[in-house]
Amino acid sequence: MKWSVAGLIVVVPLTVSLVVAGGVAHAEPTVCYVATTTTVMPSSKVMQGKSAGVCAKVTVTSGTGTPVGSVTFGVHRVGSTTTTLTTVALSGGEACITTAKLKKAGGYAVSAAYSPQVGTVFADSTGAGGFNVVKKRHHH
Repeated sequence: MKWSVAGLIVVVPLTVSLVVAGGVAHAEPTVCYVATTTTVMPSSKVMQGKSAGVCAKVTVTSGTGTPVGSVTFGVHRVGSTTTTLTTVALSGGEACITTAKLKKAGGYAVSAAYSPQVGTVFADSTGAGGFNVVKKRHHH
């Protein structure tokens, strides 16, 4: 009789720990994604005929961690139907591009779409911004 009781006492903790371990293992694939924010940081003013530098910073909205993956930038002149797309890997939560020389003055719109690295818990996010290209001043 004593052996049966001892056997039950040993078996119960093992069964409980297996259930807990199994529950944790099954919960991991359904972990919620970590929300991110993508902030576009364009040049404030660009001279006509020059390139513009544009960066995007991707941060988590709550908690800790540095997002990894890539950002796809879209740059187009306001009123134009042509958008130039460039994809850059994040480094330390930031990605930057330099545009081609911008020949036309006016407003330019920038979009940035963050794509998390496969296998990470970061959620994708987008941001937008803009900058102005100003005409060269001619000195006489």
